[in-house]
Amino acid sequence: SYGFVAARAHEKRSQTRYGKYPLSLVTKTVTAATYPKGLRVFTVVVNHADSRQRQKPGQHCRRTVVLLWSEYGLTDRLQFGLAVPYVFRTLQDREHGIGDAWLYGKYRIVSERRICPAISTDVWLKTCSGNRDKGLGNGKVDVRLTTEISKRIQDFSFHLNPGYTFTGGKHKEIGKAADNKWTCNVGIIYHMTPKVLPMFEVNGLWWGDLGHQIDLSAGALFFLHKNVSLKIGIAVPVDRDMPWCTRWMPWIKLATWF
Repeated sequence: SYGFVAARAHEKRSQTRYGKYPLSLVTKTVTAATYPKGLRVFTVVVNHADSRQRQKPGQHCRRTVVLLWSEYGLTDRLQFGLAVPYVFRTLQDREHGIGDAWLYGKYRIVSERRICPAISTDVWLKTCSGNRDKGLGNGKVDVRLTTEISKRIQDFSFHLNPGYTFTGGKHKEIGKAADNKWTCNVGIIYHMTPKVLPMFEVNGLWWGDLGHQIDLSAGALFFLHKNVSLKIGIAVPVDRDMPWCTRWMPWIKLATWF
């Protein structure tokens, strides 16, 4: 979120809007922006999913995740982050505890210009910190590679995120969940005012033989203070053939930076 705020003074001087957008949208889409050198960002993300098993309609799982992000801009182009989730899960019993944490590094390859979009690349590492026996993690390490492509045109900015995940584990251990994943997130931000930005996303997941899911997401970013932002959104599946189906998922993201 800082990327948009920090850019406003520069925007007045340069009379350009190129590259002026926040770091992420409301659910899964990420932009190509990076944090300035030395900036520390802390974000709390809360989402909830009520899922039902397709082959057993009477069986459902409720899962609420409270995710704490800590991020740091090492240079103006390179940043690192750590995400630690606390998971509340209800299936046949109730469990809660630390889930699988994520580490990531992001590098901005190309800065946005009048014609050229901004391009960044990420490397993500999912750890096995969650308790597998309690259903808080899968006990495997995943590696995900993603690319962010962003372009602003007047009061709209457009964002594309193709990604590929090398899933840990073997089929004899975790079945079809051992298949690798393709993802593609597409998002649009309407820069309505400096403090209110409506957002819309299409999020796609293709998980080998396990199935696929397409979500539509919408919400808005609000700047509550010079260093505080709030994002509220909701994701709704529109095409799915996964073993577990979620009807809708609300998201809340509260961030601060210094």
